[in-house]
Amino acid sequence: MMRYSLSIVFILMMSSFCLHAQEEKDKPPFKDRLVFGGDVVLSFSNNFTAIGGTPLIGYKVSDRYVAGLGYTYIYQGNSNVSINYHGPRVFNRFYPLPELFAHAEFEHLTIKERVKVSNGEDLEFKTSFPALLVGGGYRQRIADRVYISFMALYDVIEDPDSFYNGIVIRGGVGVGF
Repeated sequence: MMRYSLSIVFILMMSSFCLHAQEEKDKPPFKDRLVFGGDVVLSFSNNFTAIGGTPLIGYKVSDRYVAGLGYTYIYQGNSNVSINYHGPRVFNRFYPLPELFAHAEFEHLTIKERVKVSNGEDLEFKTSFPALLVGGGYRQRIADRVYISFMALYDVIEDPDSFYNGIVIRGGVGVGF
C-alpha cells in the first residue's frame, strides 16, 4: 500500500512538473511581455507654449490585462508665467475586446507656478493633488505591435487642487499593447 501511494505521489509530481514546464515553454519571454507608450504634449501660440510627455512602461500579465508605471511632465508658459506639472502614475488596462479597453490610473501631480508681477518680483506657488482617472478607450494597430489609442477618463477623486475638470481626453502611441 505504501509503495502504491508513493507511486501515485511520484506520478502526480512528475505530471505537475511537465505541465509547468509546458506552460513556461508556451509563455513569451519577459522582454516580449513589456509594453511601452505615452503621450507627447506640444502646443505653441503667440501667448503660450506647452511642452511635455507622459512616458509609461507596463507588463502584459495576460493577453487581456496590462499593468504598469508612468511619469507625467508638462511645462506651460510665456514670458510672465511658467508652470511645471510632474509626478508618478500607476495604471491598469483590461481589454474585453482586442480594440476596446477599460483603463484606470492613479497619479499624484505636483504643480509649481512662477508668475512675474508688474513690479518685477516673482511669485511662486506650489501645490499637489491625487487623481484617480477611470474610463475606457479604443486602440488601432498601425504596425506590428504598434498602436495608437484614444481614451476618455474621469477623475473620481475630484480634489479641489486638481486641474482635471470633467472628461479628460487622451491620445497616444503604444508598443506591445
